[in-house]
Amino acid sequence: MDRDLEKVIDQLTDLWVFGYGSILWKQGFEFDDQLFGYVDGYVRRFWQGNTTHRGTPLSPGRVATLIEHPGGCVWGAAYRLCGSNQIKLALEHLGLRECLLGGYACQSLTFTERVSSCSNDLPRKFPVLTFIAVPSNSLYLGPVDLDSLAWQVIGCKGNCGTNVEYVFRIAEFIHANIPEEIDEHLFVLERKIRENLETSSPVPTNQSNCSLINVPRAAQDEAILNSNDSLTIVRTNDNEDASTATVKEVLKHLLLASGALDYLREM
Repeated sequence: MDRDLEKVIDQLTDLWVFGYGSILWKQGFEFDDQLFGYVDGYVRRFWQGNTTHRGTPLSPGRVATLIEHPGGCVWGAAYRLCGSNQIKLALEHLGLRECLLGGYACQSLTFTERVSSCSNDLPRKFPVLTFIAVPSNSLYLGPVDLDSLAWQVIGCKGNCGTNVEYVFRIAEFIHANIPEEIDEHLFVLERKIRENLETSSPVPTNQSNCSLINVPRAAQDEAILNSNDSLTIVRTNDNEDASTATVKEVLKHLLLASGALDYLREM
């Protein structure tokens, strides 16, 4: 890993991460605070493929990403990480989960905090780190009509459960916590899935723990996604003992993401 990045991480005392998909209901990392709010200029779309958590290489699932859209607005939650140790552990986890396994890259966006309708306070705006699947990544599937999308979601499951559960969990979290959100793509997809399930054979729910997953990296290691959503890199190309992935190994992938190092320097 670039020494400059390691030095920047060590000096960080505060970092906000924005969640708009599975991070909303399954963070997998410790945090000190959670705020609801939104980012402007984007819409949430289920256009990213997933061949591990919610699908397979032969039947990729559909997971959420952010797509630039003038006038768009995506509601979610910002999670505050405090102290270099909490930040390192969270970025290690997210680097594996989102970048190595998910095909996402991290970007810096501006988050606007939700304020009460009866408050005269101006909403706070501050930078957040988030994970976006850009069209150039190998897992990107792109747009499809919602009817086809609903059936694809119904037919997919991966090591962490069904694709249906993934969509429902996001929708249910937003219904319960962010009533301001008007996401027709998500809510129409949710409705179509429910309607299709009512008129077809039920899809089995995979409640088993996540199992061994292959990771596309040069060392040809493997990752174990544990039931608590933590990840461990296991060396399979030599006789080394199994070892947990270091922060350095994971953060070097974050460094490759456009703007990531600049964002961390500015914190």
